[in-house]
Amino acid sequence: MGVELSGGADSGNVALAIKAARFPEAYSFGLLVGGSTGRQQRERRRVLVEHCGFRDTVTPAMQHPPFCAGGVRDLCKPHDPAGAFYQEAFDVVREQAAARRCEVMFTGSGGDEINAHHSRTQAELPTPDRVPWLGDKAV
Repeated sequence: MGVELSGGADSGNVALAIKAARFPEAYSFGLLVGGSTGRQQRERRRVLVEHCGFRDTVTPAMQHPPFCAGGVRDLCKPHDPAGAFYQEAFDVVREQAAARRCEVMFTGSGGDEINAHHSRTQAELPTPDRVPWLGDKAV
């Protein structure tokens, strides 16, 4: 199993919950920003990774910026233009988690980027049963 660990409060709380659950093997994945913010982020992540005993993998965001060569936008692949700004970088993070055979990924409230169902995904999602108290607009 994996945990998306940005080093912020949300992912930090999730990381501590994963440690408390005592999973036998846990990987952490982080998308790192640059500058002074990135230095602070790296230190918070380092402390959490060490405390929780995760096997950590980091991805520098600037190595996979939006519109980078070979990215979804550069290749003109279908994508959600209103979706994750760092989609190319989060694609790399997802590939790293898959390479480590993570079947479950825990995230904080910002984890929508790594688990987003992108328009280029070929998966067919099942149609859920209708909830009787929801109106057409909510459905």
